[in-house]
Amino acid sequence: MTDSQTSETLRLHTLWLAGDPAGVRANLRDANLRGANLRGADLSGANLRGANLSSANLRGADLSGANLSSANLRGADLSGANLRGANLSCANLSCANLSRAILSDADLRGANLSSANLRGANLSSANLSCANLSCANLSRANLRGANLRGADLRGANLSSANLSCANLSRAILSDADLRGANLSRANLRGADLSGADLRDANLRDANGLPIAADAQQRLRAVASHVLAHPKILQMGGWHSECGTTHCLAGWAIHQAGPLGEVLENLHGPHMAGLLLLGVDAAEHFYDENDDAIEWLQSVAQEAA
Repeated sequence: MTDSQTSETLRLHTLWLAGDPAGVRANLRDANLRGANLRGADLSGANLRGANLSSANLRGADLSGANLSSANLRGADLSGANLRGANLSCANLSCANLSRAILSDADLRGANLSSANLRGANLSSANLSCANLSCANLSRANLRGANLRGADLRGANLSSANLSCANLSRAILSDADLRGANLSRANLRGADLSGADLRDANLRDANGLPIAADAQQRLRAVASHVLAHPKILQMGGWHSECGTTHCLAGWAIHQAGPLGEVLENLHGPHMAGLLLLGVDAAEHFYDENDDAIEWLQSVAQEAA
């Protein structure tokens, strides 16, 4: 598609948006717009289904309500773009820059967002079921109430992201960075969190975590053992090489025997300890030794 054709299409679309009888809604279905400069363009409500927009400049563009289903947006610059309510199902957004973009209520089912930059993006209530977000940067993104059922988030950066009330059932979050993420009231049923970094994550009232029914008793047993021999607690690592000292989660795994070993092999030490001791205990997995001892003392006092 030539630059003049693109300009004319945009001009008529602008008239259409303004309600001018001479206006025509932009129909760019299957159009070749590779590398096009559409910075700040108003393409709200436009039909871009199957269009090739790879490496295009769409920085700050308005694509709200647009149909971008199956479009190729690989490597495109969509930073700060408005994609609210857009149809991006099965679109290729791999390596795209979507930092600070508005994607609330967008349809991203089955979309490829691998290695995309979504830092600070608003994806609240977006449908990302079965989307590929592997290695994507979602740091500080707003995913509140988003549907991520079955999504692939392995290796993704979700640090400080808001995932409250999100549906993450059967999502793959292995090796994801979830430090400081808000997962309160999220649905994690069947999610794979093996190797995920959950330091300082908020898991309050999260659903679907198979926490041991006897987690409180296990915690008390760890507290009793550690407080009787304080030097066996070493918060600097999950387990010592000699196997005689462990951190808080490490002792839970050690005391659980074969079950603890299986959980650690499947989910990693943080998640294994969380499942054995509960969410409250997990908030102390990275305490300093003295702080951990002090907290275990409070656990023992409550049990007395």
